[in-house]
Amino acid sequence: MKTVYKIVLLLLLCSFHSSGNISARKVRAKLYTSKTIDPKLYLAIRDKAKELYNIRVVFGGKFNYPSKSENGYIAEALIKKLNKKRGKQEYAIGITDQDIIRIRMWDVLDLTFTVDTILGFTDNPANTCIVSYARLKDSNTFNRTVNVVMHEMGHIMGLDHCEDGDCLMIPRDHLDSDMLCYRCRCKLKRRKQ
Repeated sequence: MKTVYKIVLLLLLCSFHSSGNISARKVRAKLYTSKTIDPKLYLAIRDKAKELYNIRVVFGGKFNYPSKSENGYIAEALIKKLNKKRGKQEYAIGITDQDIIRIRMWDVLDLTFTVDTILGFTDNPANTCIVSYARLKDSNTFNRTVNVVMHEMGHIMGLDHCEDGDCLMIPRDHLDSDMLCYRCRCKLKRRKQ
């Protein structure tokens, strides 16, 4: 009888341990867009997510914008809207052709703040990210959009910014990097275990 209790206890401990591992529970991401997406862009994101993170990306459909400020759509408002569409065992990725912004408070006493236009934002606890390609209108928009999505997905998967200049997770200028460095791949591998 004691053996049965030990086995049940062991199974319970294993289930609690694996429940903290995001990648063990979530193997799929839903991609939402603000308008019709180029099928080639969707396929490129799907294939790259599978290659880098072993995540299956499926198309979730269109999402409606929340209220817009004069400078663009507030990233947190887009994230909140996407979170309502996302299932519990899924990641959510939003892509838009509109500017997204973050408002940062600098001094509470003076109520001074700044508005930053950004390419992407990740809400890590919610496993949701939003990417804008509004400012990527050049000859390499397609590849750079895929790279920004992969950078934000890296944050969802638990990767921090990296100082390796050739890594996808570099804090800035990651637009032309399309691979993870050795150190980030190792972190990702440890996280999946």
